Amino acid sequence: MENEELRALFEYSVEEAINKIGTDLAYLALTSKPELAFRDAMATSLMKGTSDDLYVAREMSLKKEERTSDLAQRGRIDLAITNTDGNIRLISELKAMYTFDMKDKSGGVCAAMAAGILRDIERTAVAASALEIDAAYMIILVFSPSSESDIPPNLNRVAKYNMHQRIRVPLYEAHNKSLIRIFEEYLKGNFRTKKKIIENTIKSIKDDGFPVGSAYGINFSLYPFVLRIDTENKTTVR
Repeated sequence: MENEELRALFEYSVEEAINKIGTDLAYLALTSKPELAFRDAMATSLMKGTSDDLYVAREMSLKKEERTSDLAQRGRIDLAITNTDGNIRLISELKAMYTFDMKDKSGGVCAAMAAGILRDIERTAVAASALEIDAAYMIILVFSPSSESDIPPNLNRVAKYNMHQRIRVPLYEAHNKSLIRIFEEYLKGNFRTKKKIIENTIKSIKDDGFPVGSAYGINFSLYPFVLRIDTENKTTVR
């Protein structure tokens, strides 16, 4: 499978995962960050869509000689595609977050959240360059919870991250969409000059988000960012 075809299949697998998990994503996002469930759905979609000369790996362990200082602690990749001879063709890291993670008290982008994302992108870029591959991705799953009524106080035993309190005042989808736009502009501002993210990937793959159902009165939309990372292996950057 050629590189462009492989990348197209990988990017399409994000939507395939959304369709496969469906409205269960609302419950999963309410009760924990669901990046592992999402990664697994992507992996099974890729496994079925790739040719017989490719393997799809979850939590792929790196050989000692493949580990960079940035990945020394973990020594593994969230999602990878390899040839059957073991040579790595594509790597990806996944991160799930919520719209309320994005902003600080002043309404701007939360510095700690942003720093974590930028660090993960840099690590993935370094790993891809060290592995001498030119297909690397960072997938950021931004879940947008909203409610038009008060959240039951006892929901805190179900909802994680104090979500019942953090959306206590009704947040409508229009407000959350504005946070998504702020996030996009932040990414553009930080990476346009560094060229770590390919320019045409700095946006959610669906402007209005994907409705993924509701759980216990809280509605969820998903804004997936599929960021293609420039590894400086220039052979196939589009």
